[in-house]
Amino acid sequence: MLTMIHARPLGWDGPPVICDLDRPKEGKLLLYRITADGDDRLSVGMMNPSPRILVADELLYGLFIGSGMYHPSVTLQRPTEGHGSTGHRVGQYDCESRLGSICYANSLLRFDCIERTLVYKISEYVYDKNAWWAQWPD
Repeated sequence: MLTMIHARPLGWDGPPVICDLDRPKEGKLLLYRITADGDDRLSVGMMNPSPRILVADELLYGLFIGSGMYHPSVTLQRPTEGHGSTGHRVGQYDCESRLGSICYANSLLRFDCIERTLVYKISEYVYDKNAWWAQWPD
């Protein structure tokens, strides 16, 4: 069973954002929204979040266009040059992103949480899932 991180708009009262894979040490990230005294923050809901997660393309796209739908503590920073800084033709790089889609390779996905800040570097595209692998940078 393979699931991935999907976006939830602000005000979502459903389950927390979760990524859970059937591979050990890959894909677990649980975040909660904590609201107190008018402050709305994210909290890491687990002791050891995974260093490698699968992130849905729609989450990255929403952050890229700055839709304002997502929690302000979740941000995406694209590289200023090289792979991922602009679109590219198929085969130019090895990320295998869809033709005409935005390439997020080498972008940094940041979760500013109460306990700590989690940063993931986007790497390879998973075509059949329309998602991207991301891992902690070295």
